[in-house]
Order: sequence, then C-alpha cells, then structure tokens
Amino acid sequence: MRRIVMLLAMTIAGMGLQAQDFQWGVKGGLTYNMTDLSLGDAVSTSGEVFSGDRSNNGWHLGLTARDEITNNFYVQFDALYNQTSLTMDGVDENGQPVSQEFTQNAINLNLAPGFRVFKLLRAQAGLNGNLWLDNEYADTFGRFQLGYQLGVGLDLGPLTFDIGYNTSFKDHDGEWNGIPLSTNRGELLMTVGIQF
Repeated sequence: MRRIVMLLAMTIAGMGLQAQDFQWGVKGGLTYNMTDLSLGDAVSTSGEVFSGDRSNNGWHLGLTARDEITNNFYVQFDALYNQTSLTMDGVDENGQPVSQEFTQNAINLNLAPGFRVFKLLRAQAGLNGNLWLDNEYADTFGRFQLGYQLGVGLDLGPLTFDIGYNTSFKDHDGEWNGIPLSTNRGELLMTVGIQF
C-alpha cells in the first residue's frame, strides 16, 4: 500500500513539473452513507440530501491536486481523512437479527481524470481506495478496499464545489464476535475546497 501511495505522489508531482496549470488545495465537507450501490441510488441520495430528508454520517478533510492537461481535460488526485459511522446488520447463532454500529476512520485516495464544460463545470470518473485505520473494522472487513469514483464539480475562481459518489468493487463481508456481518459500501461526499 505504501508503494502505491508513493507512486501516486510521484506521478502527481511529475505531472506538475510538466503541466502548464497545476493547482493544489484543501477541501472538506460532509459524508453520507448509502445503502445500495448504483448510479440511480446516488442520484436519489443526492435529492434526499438537498431536500433535508437524509442527514450526514460523517465528515472528510484533506488535500487535492489537479493537473490541467489541456483547457478541457485534467487529472485530479485527492487524499482525504474520512470519518463516518455505519450500522452493519447480521444474524446471530440463534437466528436473531443483530445490528452493530462502527465508527470508521479511513484515508480515502481518489485518482480521476475529468473534463470541463463551459470552463466552470467539471465531470470526472476514476479509482477510489480506502485504507481503514480502525483495527476493529479492519480486522473484520480488511484493511484496504478498492473501488471507483464518479463526480461532478463547479469552480468559481479559487473556490471548488464537488459532489462525489464513491463505492467499492465488492460488498463488505466479515465476522465480528462470531456474527457474520455485511453491507453495501457506498458514500456520497459533498465537498467545498479552495485551490492555490
């Protein structure tokens, strides 16, 4: 994992040396857990967030770097600390339903190419990785999970506004205190940032 992070950092740094327009910044916002993994569910969840029917499950904060390859094409890398709470459901040995709430602390890494529309709007898609920092969660479901990210954004000068849909390529399945637990892993990130 350390080698992957170092490779990504060197790639981003190398792009910045050759790029005509390399920017970095800070970003943060609210995280919303999702129960189903599909683009339709992401759109539905976004509507619930904006209408106030869904509350956030956590927050995120970190660094972002963007290399503007051309006027309309860029590559973006995000490294975020992401803290969320998640309820996992299972059935014990007596057939009784069990729910367990986990607080997740993770490093969220995104690498996504994207394109601009009308210089203000952006759309991107790429890879998303989560490195779980909580031993209880990591021992049950694994330390690292790879997935994908879809996102849209708006740039107003140095200010950036993003909605990102992150999900893993597989469900989370594991055994906690002898009880099998599972959940679909998806989240919606509503983010505000500033580029330098």
